[in-house]
Amino acid sequence: GKWHLGYHGQEKWPLQRGFDRYYGIISGATSYFQPKEPRGLTLDNTPQPTPTDPNYYTTDAFTDHAVKFVREHSGDAPFFLYLATHGIHVPRVPHARFKGTSQGGIRGDAIHELDDTVGQVLAALDRLNGVRIPHTGERRCDVRRQGRQFGGVVPEHRRGVRRAAPAGRDGRARD
Repeated sequence: GKWHLGYHGQEKWPLQRGFDRYYGIISGATSYFQPKEPRGLTLDNTPQPTPTDPNYYTTDAFTDHAVKFVREHSGDAPFFLYLATHGIHVPRVPHARFKGTSQGGIRGDAIHELDDTVGQVLAALDRLNGVRIPHTGERRCDVRRQGRQFGGVVPEHRRGVRRAAPAGRDGRARD
């Protein structure tokens, strides 16, 4: 997926940072439909050609690679899968099959797409025992503000959820 943790200098790339496999965009952002140099695709440490399939879409490709990685996992050995799509990040360009699926506009449609991606990975993980799944984002979500920003539309599973007040420098919660 989206690496965006150092493009210049291969020592900053995923395989040099402890990952065994990598498929995605080292530079962090690219065209959703036709990623090409200098912001092209990389498999492990090898730049990949620009996709020629007219149906290519980065989020789908990242998801497919993640699901394949999980399905190829054998035994009880632990593994770590880091999947960072850039579909939820601006500029948001949800796939056509998700456009208009939410009441939250393009951002809501992109969230539906992310839900689908996570669902596909969870389905692949279902066959494994003892799976731990941390899900993080790069920005803290304030559901109350999100509801106002999108006309009061808050996903049903988040309604009534109140995030804890962020801790101050002394570690105590602030009001």
